[in-house]
Amino acid sequence: MSSGRRPRTGSPSSALLLAGMIAGSLAGLSGARADAALLRVGEAVLEPVALDALPGFAGDDLAAALATFRATCAQPAAPVLAEAAPKAPSQDLAVACAAAATVPPEGAKGFFLQNFAAYRVLRPARENPAERQAGFLTGYFEPELVGSPVPTPDFTVPALARPDDLVSLEPGETRPGLDPSLRAARR
Repeated sequence: MSSGRRPRTGSPSSALLLAGMIAGSLAGLSGARADAALLRVGEAVLEPVALDALPGFAGDDLAAALATFRATCAQPAAPVLAEAAPKAPSQDLAVACAAAATVPPEGAKGFFLQNFAAYRVLRPARENPAERQAGFLTGYFEPELVGSPVPTPDFTVPALARPDDLVSLEPGETRPGLDPSLRAARR
């Protein structure tokens, strides 16, 4: 069990913004540009997009996004293997974190426009390297819950193991006489 989970703030577009790369830091990742407007990271082609042209950017609560970014800056950095570490982004991130500390909430939009850049992720077509196809990006979230294997004053009900008689049904699988939406039940 972990020590806890921080509450989520900001909107989906804000989260995308915070997941974006710091302006200027991608050149160190590729070592070479595909052309004047494109950057490469592995096989991915990154095409610059105006940050304020992102869907939802104008309506987002950027003050909340700024608060979330500051909270991210306050967290210790996870260790990165030397061969996987990019050259410039960590320095750019430190600069943006330092700048964020002095920005008032009403200056959040200007802060993000000045310190961040958005990129459309593309992939070259296998048949024709000059042709570009839309990229595909997947993210995962693993919740961390606070709990205890034994009752305590803070946790009156212990976290228990999966019951031995729990039966899980695969998607689309049904059992006669049971609700078709049932996914798991004890035998």
